[in-house]
Amino acid sequence: MLFVLTAYISSSCEKEQISPANQEVAFVKYYGHVGAQTAADVIQTSDGGYVLLGSTNSYSTRQEMDILVIKTDSLGNEQWSSAFGRANVDRTVTNSDYLRFSEEGVRILELPDQSAYVLAANRTYFKYTSGSSPAGSGIKGQTKIVLYQLDPATGAPTLNDGVELEESTGEVYTEEVSDLKIDTAGGLFNYILTGYTTDIQANKPNDVDNGSLDKTDIFTALLSDQFVIQWMTSSLAYGFPRSDYGSSVQILDGGYLVCGTSEEKSFVNGQLVLLPRIITVLMEKSGGTPLNVSYFTEANHYFEGAHSVYDATNRVITIASHLVSPGTSGKEGQIALLQISENLAGITPNAAAPAFCRYYDLGNRSSETGGQHFAASIALVPGNNGFILSSTQKASEFESDLCVTKFDKDLNIEEGGWPYYFGYSDGLVLTQDEAGSIIPIISGTGNQISVSGYVFTGKFGLGTNEMMGLVRLNLNGEFTP
Repeated sequence: MLFVLTAYISSSCEKEQISPANQEVAFVKYYGHVGAQTAADVIQTSDGGYVLLGSTNSYSTRQEMDILVIKTDSLGNEQWSSAFGRANVDRTVTNSDYLRFSEEGVRILELPDQSAYVLAANRTYFKYTSGSSPAGSGIKGQTKIVLYQLDPATGAPTLNDGVELEESTGEVYTEEVSDLKIDTAGGLFNYILTGYTTDIQANKPNDVDNGSLDKTDIFTALLSDQFVIQWMTSSLAYGFPRSDYGSSVQILDGGYLVCGTSEEKSFVNGQLVLLPRIITVLMEKSGGTPLNVSYFTEANHYFEGAHSVYDATNRVITIASHLVSPGTSGKEGQIALLQISENLAGITPNAAAPAFCRYYDLGNRSSETGGQHFAASIALVPGNNGFILSSTQKASEFESDLCVTKFDKDLNIEEGGWPYYFGYSDGLVLTQDEAGSIIPIISGTGNQISVSGYVFTGKFGLGTNEMMGLVRLNLNGEFTP
């Protein structure tokens, strides 16, 4: 059975009206104002509530975005919201630049002592002729990684402009973050992040046929609790040709594991194309030196995404991607789940299971097959209870839905109606809903942990404007008033 949530066309003042009476079991809430909101990440906080991270242009007359953070209680009721970003810079006296900044929130964390929230974002530069230049006329420039620390009571940043990595170098290149985690080993904590950089160094091996296409490298950095870079590495550590992207990072006992994609050459219908394969890199914690590297691909199967989760109890890493498979495979847009061991070897969940990389046609909200999916997030369900996955299902160029799928520990789709679909649908309005992070709702500690449902965020196009959403499902993935 496929479940469709038909969303109420709402403005921000009407967002509470769609919540069912049994909010302790399931709810859907929208957050934001006029204009456009996006949603990337959600975490469960120490008080049982949630913090959502995304972006908004509601507070600007321009198209550039500010970071948007929403704190809610356990029922999704908003407690505070905070929107911020780097202030405009007027350099007309020196070089005729008027700079505006568009910021995209990517990952947010709560510090172990609950003293602050920390987030990672991407800041893109736009150059205007002057402060009165028409909206949208700015020239897009570089993107840099920025870190913010927020007051847990209000969401206000402790530094208005945050800390931009490598801002003082004066070099022009793009770096983007895709994942951020806290390593609390030894009683202290550091931040480990990964993404990609266009700051490619000359000693990176060139592809003799496609040197000009060698555009990006995986970028990984270890930061202190004050956002000071302890080490960073890109081409010196990886050395892969063509375009490479770090998607997620996991903290293992033996090092940091970066999961991402790396392009390789392939011939499709006699034409040379560059297609991505999954790559995993285990890095030494003390300096970022690569300890082990593995590639994963199969004939006619190529992957994008590489979102990962680490099961420390069973010492298994599960990677969620989607297939980009031109040619003869017929599996374009299917979800792929790959499991590897800590030594980066492909594994099977049990002796009777299929090969270590499994593919899933999740269909769409009206059919059980033929869906074009883009993996967004995967989370481990405690107690050896499998995984929960969010994806965006693209119905057309103008319409997409959010999809949630539950897998058991052996990577089988669980019974009971999974997958479930969520999005606005009235047969008239086409909206582009996009999935963000998904997490299990957890209570208790140690051996007393229990799971009561799942929460995910995303961008919901509600006809009037795009809103940040928060959806809670019960353990069966149901949303019933």
